[in-house]
Amino acid sequence: MELCYACDTAGDRVAKAAPRPGDGPDAPDVLTMRDFAMLERFARLRLQPDDPAAQALLEKLDKARILHVETIAADIATLGSRVVFSVDDGRPEARVLVLPAQHAAAGWTLPVTAPRGMALLGRAAGAVVSAARHDGATERLHVLDVIHQPEAAAATAAAVMRGEGDRPGRPALPHPAPWPALHRTWPVAPRRPRDGSAPEPG
Repeated sequence: MELCYACDTAGDRVAKAAPRPGDGPDAPDVLTMRDFAMLERFARLRLQPDDPAAQALLEKLDKARILHVETIAADIATLGSRVVFSVDDGRPEARVLVLPAQHAAAGWTLPVTAPRGMALLGRAAGAVVSAARHDGATERLHVLDVIHQPEAAAATAAAVMRGEGDRPGRPALPHPAPWPALHRTWPVAPRRPRDGSAPEPG
């Protein structure tokens, strides 16, 4: 299977970089308040209390560090993020982290209730984490890159709308010219009397 361009470039760029402090397997997951609320509601209302996925998800939420949407770093894997990762130092692959109801059979999404999805959620680019396999063994996941994060995309769009550019260091977009005044006076043709005589002046 041909490797996607994002996976290939992310692997070349990040594989040689040393993990940042706090990205180790014992570092707390970082979640937005929005994701925390959605995941807690899903775990308590959509899953059975004795479901292993519900128990693991609630445990993850209990230990997570919760941040406002505006303050989370752009390289943190949140719900809806497209994450590039490798399994046991294998070939990079990209998946979008979603809730089970949004999972697509085509294979480009990864539910956060699956072991890999749960391990990636809340982790930063450069982190190395472990996930359980179906046979009971453990596999090693390396987060190579977060190439799309909904929170970062929304912040960029808001900055563009404010005319601040779409990334640091980019000049601000020019403000549009003001709309013309709506009370502009247009010339009016002289009225012709009903008896057919010459038009009235002015």
